Amino acid sequence: MKAQKPPIKPYVRVLLYLVSVMFWLGVWAFFSWRIGKEILLPSPLVVWEKLINLAQTPTFWRTIALTLGRIIAGCALGIALGITLGLLTGSLRYLDIFLRPIVSCVQSIPVASIIILALIWLSKESVPVFAAAIMTGPVLLGNARQAIAETPVELREMAAIFHISFLKKLRFLYIPQILPYVLSGCVAAIGLGWKAGVAAEVLSIPRQAIGTEIYNSKIYLDSAALFAWTAAVVALSICLEVLIKFSVRKLGGMFEINQKKGRGS
Repeated sequence: MKAQKPPIKPYVRVLLYLVSVMFWLGVWAFFSWRIGKEILLPSPLVVWEKLINLAQTPTFWRTIALTLGRIIAGCALGIALGITLGLLTGSLRYLDIFLRPIVSCVQSIPVASIIILALIWLSKESVPVFAAAIMTGPVLLGNARQAIAETPVELREMAAIFHISFLKKLRFLYIPQILPYVLSGCVAAIGLGWKAGVAAEVLSIPRQAIGTEIYNSKIYLDSAALFAWTAAVVALSICLEVLIKFSVRKLGGMFEINQKKGRGS
């Protein structure tokens, strides 16, 4: 057996991360200086100054709040529908066969096509919500369906023999089985939903949206603003991912504690 590599210490990990960030910022600054045209590639300092100026206006924070609201609403809708359909298709094979073609079709359609179709059907403000839901739903559907499929047959047969109520089966059999799949699926799905939602804003141009500001930056050839808003998107994405992972760990830990208390009683 191969010896396991020792884990990287937290402070070393942070140091390496900071060195990597500084290195790539240096690469960016070098190419910006070498090109010498801010309209093509503004320097990191110019982008930082632009971002600070934007952050000092109430419109900046209102725009971020509205974008977050739209995308979180879409992700929540997609997660709810995905888990529900995943539970149904995992339990009912005929329904799984019936819905599988449309699920595969949705997963194969390019995001741009989904957004353009949504522009025909929905209002501008609803397009990002729809795009985020469409991108998150299939991920949770697949994870929940797989979790139900991998539930041991012996446990299901035992629950049927002892006539265990549906609520108890849901609490002690199905939820512990699907929870790890659902939580890991949420981390991946929300990242996809965030990207799709911002892309939908760029194409639908709703009022006060990050995507709209990115589009306007392109129209007015304001590269500094384009990079500044993109940096805001990246920062928000990282913060959202950290928050989700923290929430997932907390939720998983709380559920394990409740399960132990339930078995003990």
